Amino acid sequence: MDKRVDTTIGAVGASRVRSREDCLILRPFPLWLFQRGVPDGPKLLLQKLRGEDVDLVAYAEGLHPHAVCSHCHQVRHLDGFEHKQWEKVRANMPAMCMHCKHGKDGPRKRKLDAAIKYPCSACKLAKIEDAFPRAQLKQEHDRKCLACCRTITQLKCNECDEPKPVEHFNTNMVTFPVESVVCKACQDEMKEKDAKRDRKNWFTCRGCRQIFPAAASGKQSDHQHCLNCASRGRRMSKPAAIASASGTRSK
Repeated sequence: MDKRVDTTIGAVGASRVRSREDCLILRPFPLWLFQRGVPDGPKLLLQKLRGEDVDLVAYAEGLHPHAVCSHCHQVRHLDGFEHKQWEKVRANMPAMCMHCKHGKDGPRKRKLDAAIKYPCSACKLAKIEDAFPRAQLKQEHDRKCLACCRTITQLKCNECDEPKPVEHFNTNMVTFPVESVVCKACQDEMKEKDAKRDRKNWFTCRGCRQIFPAAASGKQSDHQHCLNCASRGRRMSKPAAIASASGTRSK
């Protein structure tokens, strides 16, 4: 996509047209450009002028999410982690930064492409795709960013049907939809069953190697990867990502 494409260019061009005969569209344009709502800059400025509380720290985190390296325990931003390591961050699992992985002579940052933003249903902030768990982005509604998922203190296991503190669940469970959540005890109990018929409606993810109920599968017809691992490592190209986001916004 042309980096100079902006909603203001389209607005200026449209304001000069007096009839359909005067308008000539030379090439297709992404529809999502005109469906993003008010730009963040003017929106935040108006909120500030009205005296409303603006959480600039949360806004900055939505554009440049960060995580703590599991090795050096330093806070690193998104560009300080390799893609595969940041996928672990998105699943709320320990990850190692580039500085620890490659040493002092290796790369410390990576180049990032322009990212599409999605609204979080909890904090109501628009954040880039990498600030959301993949399991949350696969939901059509009620998407929560990783920061909001981490604030969850209690979950309900769909196997034993009991609400429990979050400590009774694996750390990645806070990133899954509620119908996919199971506690550690139920997962361990299912692991001990040898016969395949005893594991009916359960599968072992080939990515993270954890056992999940069928509801946590990325593809319901092929139970091989969980919602977080289903597309991990297969990065969508920018045109495909834009087309996908455009289709989502046009519905």
